[in-house]
Amino acid sequence: DMTHPFEMCITIILLINMLTVCMQHHGQPSEFVDAEFYVGLIATGVFAFETVVKIIAWDIWYFRSWWNVFDFILALASSVS
Repeated sequence: DMTHPFEMCITIILLINMLTVCMQHHGQPSEFVDAEFYVGLIATGVFAFETVVKIIAWDIWYFRSWWNVFDFILALASSVS
């Protein structure tokens, strides 16, 4: 349910991360490169935290939703990269 504050926070962080990635351009200032790196790092940490919290809360049921499996794969891939 998107009205839940937890889901709203995750969505806002996702949008902020998406915006910073979309704003990449040739010749961008080094401060922007640094900010983009830290926004990505924070977003990855938040998404990993979200995954862990959901797995703890839902137990094995977490993996019965394809969206959760998709989120898990993305969080894992983001953490590895």
